[in-house]
Amino acid sequence: MALKSPMIKRGLALRAAYVWGQGVSITARDDKVNDVIQRFLGDPGNRRTLTGDQAHETLERALGTDGNVFLACFTSPRTGRVQVRHVPWDEITDIICNPDDASEPSYYKRDWWTERIDPVVGARITERRIAYYPALGFRPLARPKQIQDLSGAGPVQWDAPVYHVRVGGQSGWKFGLPDAYAAVDWAQGSKEFLPD
Repeated sequence: MALKSPMIKRGLALRAAYVWGQGVSITARDDKVNDVIQRFLGDPGNRRTLTGDQAHETLERALGTDGNVFLACFTSPRTGRVQVRHVPWDEITDIICNPDDASEPSYYKRDWWTERIDPVVGARITERRIAYYPALGFRPLARPKQIQDLSGAGPVQWDAPVYHVRVGGQSGWKFGLPDAYAAVDWAQGSKEFLPD
């Protein structure tokens, strides 16, 4: 509907313009801290994924159409450099929460397929991959190297914690619900009303 319905498409564009139309600037009072922040914000990969104008619009639209944005913060253990990358929402198949507090995520299970070309024979190779990413801020004392469930085992990517932005949905839901979902019936109704 976000691609086909002019009403929903326009609503999502207005939302992005309202939220990000005047841009955003982030600075710190301390010069050394500000240098670190500006390097993070200005990193070409981070601009493409998170901090650039086009990234702002893309992520805002994703909240309206998908209800979830997953950002993996790949961190260099040597330098501390953080590169943020978007993880497609449909590759996150489960969110494992604290058993005593369902509102506190611990791990995000990612299940996806990759394709590559074998450089020796030139064959196209498709592989299924499973990995677990810790939630940003989750720092347990014991850090398992991998987690296993019924679908198989996957390594835990401790150097890439995930930040999950969720909109819509109800209390207790692990995943969000797109904001545009509520407008689908109105968009269908206006489509039928206009020709009448």
